[in-house]
Amino acid sequence: MGYNKKNKIIVIGLPYFGKQLVRDLKFYDPNIKVVYLNTYYSKLDRFKFLLFLPFYQTVLSINGSTSKSSAFDLAIRWKKKLFMIWVGSDVLLAKENHQHQSEIQVYKTYAKHLCEVAWIQQELAAISIPAAVTPFVSFDKQFAATTQDSKELKALIYIAQDKEQFYGIEWIIEAAKQLPKVQFTIVGSEGKGFEVSANIKFKGWVKDMNPLFQEHDVCIRIPEHDGLSVFVLESLARGKQVIYRYPFNHTHYAPDEMALVDSLKILETQKASGQDLVHHEGIHFIQDHYQSHQVIPHLLSLLSPL
Repeated sequence: MGYNKKNKIIVIGLPYFGKQLVRDLKFYDPNIKVVYLNTYYSKLDRFKFLLFLPFYQTVLSINGSTSKSSAFDLAIRWKKKLFMIWVGSDVLLAKENHQHQSEIQVYKTYAKHLCEVAWIQQELAAISIPAAVTPFVSFDKQFAATTQDSKELKALIYIAQDKEQFYGIEWIIEAAKQLPKVQFTIVGSEGKGFEVSANIKFKGWVKDMNPLFQEHDVCIRIPEHDGLSVFVLESLARGKQVIYRYPFNHTHYAPDEMALVDSLKILETQKASGQDLVHHEGIHFIQDHYQSHQVIPHLLSLLSPL
């Protein structure tokens, strides 16, 4: 899949994803001209953006917006190619702007819009933003799939501190009551102010998730709204069973609390009977669709067509 190697790209937007994408692009093609600038939080990078923009052809924002953006305004003024990758919560803000008629129309019509999954594409289409679906997160690392000797099912959940309701804490509390033999480990939140059963443990912020992934059989992701979660992709790459609030390949679909409990019951029964819960199909799916040699060329063909 070809791309214009003379195209020079400035990546802005969410720092974690922006820096990772630049590393992936440079690993794929060391000669590519691409730089990440943190125009959100760095005054120096905002100044660099002003200096670099005349000499670059493309601005790629990992985070879409229809709210006022100086970076977008400058890219449009200089007639640069502008791409937005919509990732999740940015869609909610755009829907609010649309409802309140406060959106900046030129951002919708001038930019090319991308997203990772069909449900985000559909939400954007409902507010007249046409978006192409393409992944931008890649997983080249091979993880060792692990099994647990215990007959008890162990579930790992990420729930953000101070956003517990949004991330589905009530579903987890109820599931834990109904399934007292299932062990639930919550990372992110410290659990302050929540009364929970003994089979829920809060870990708070965890720097190294690797041991926790190895210790658990199933990973759960059930926020009220989501793009394609990296937690879901990494869980599949590690061979974990995944319960997800959205319909996605090789995951257990749980659009409501009852479906969550039902999925856990099935996995609990399988674990108790000695069945291997390593999700080999999930591993192969990530290897077949989310390695950098698959993700990056397609993304570059969109950003820098020949």
